[in-house]
Amino acid sequence: MRAGQRGGATLATALVVLLAGSLLAAALSDIARTELLVARDRRVAAVGFAAADACVARVVAALPAGWDQADALAGPDGTSGTADDGVRAAPSGCVATLLQGPLGAARPFLDVAVTVPGGGRRVRAIVGAAAAPSPAVVWAERAALGIVGGRMDVDGVDPARPDVDALPAFATADDPALTDAWIAASGGVTVAPGTVAAEIAPAPPLGAALWSRLAAAGAAPVFVSAAAPPLPMLHAIDGDVVVTAPGYGSGLLVVRDRLDIEADFAFSGVVAVSGGVHVASGATLRIAGALWLGVPALDVAGRLEVRHDRAALDAADTLFRLPRRAALAGQVDR
Repeated sequence: MRAGQRGGATLATALVVLLAGSLLAAALSDIARTELLVARDRRVAAVGFAAADACVARVVAALPAGWDQADALAGPDGTSGTADDGVRAAPSGCVATLLQGPLGAARPFLDVAVTVPGGGRRVRAIVGAAAAPSPAVVWAERAALGIVGGRMDVDGVDPARPDVDALPAFATADDPALTDAWIAASGGVTVAPGTVAAEIAPAPPLGAALWSRLAAAGAAPVFVSAAAPPLPMLHAIDGDVVVTAPGYGSGLLVVRDRLDIEADFAFSGVVAVSGGVHVASGATLRIAGALWLGVPALDVAGRLEVRHDRAALDAADTLFRLPRRAALAGQVDR
């Protein structure tokens, strides 16, 4: 082969190698660029997932406790069929709207859209009801629970039901730190071991919805303590209740005004009082189940004992379907 031909072949080979190298470099560059985009999309998706989940949790936790979400579906103005129907307060970067579900207000949808740098996420959650009939042993409207000059013992552990989670001692609509501060300042309040001191929860529904349901259920309008533990009964007292002799009660006792305990009294089930509970010096009020309080709440000069008893709660719930706080029942991407 002549020298010129050899040189031409070498040049052609070099050009082919150079072209192949360029193509390989371009391909590697495309792969790297694609991997960067995929990694970015994954980061955006992860941030979006976390933001949407957090928004759903916050909004569901703030929904009112009750039997359904009819009031929440009506929106802030409380009137159905207006522009703010289902609009819920949500964290920054999140829009949350409550919608009628297949079961209406009893199991509504919650649509959430979040915006994060580089993208966002849309989800639809199903809002159900909590399994536990009460979110805490003492469920109150505010963290300032009143005066305990005597002694108050709260136990969230039910030793007869090790399969059931312990209940918090207190649940209020305020920051749990405020409840903790009230416990510390009261001095006479003791929370049993194994019991979480405080949790945040919507206020117990002690208003018109409860009273209309009690009337429909045929609740007895008067209450007299029994000499021996009675069968569970439903009582709704539109006024004060004063216990002047030792006795017992069972089921659900709802008092619109004040419950005044002047003698030892034991109740199995749920005691719900809108106008405050007074326990006189030398008297003891024992509740196995739960105590629900409005404002004012407590004035305890004697002794108040409230302990978790799931059997007593279930008995009251069988007698009269108790209100529950909202809970997340499911969630899908949209």
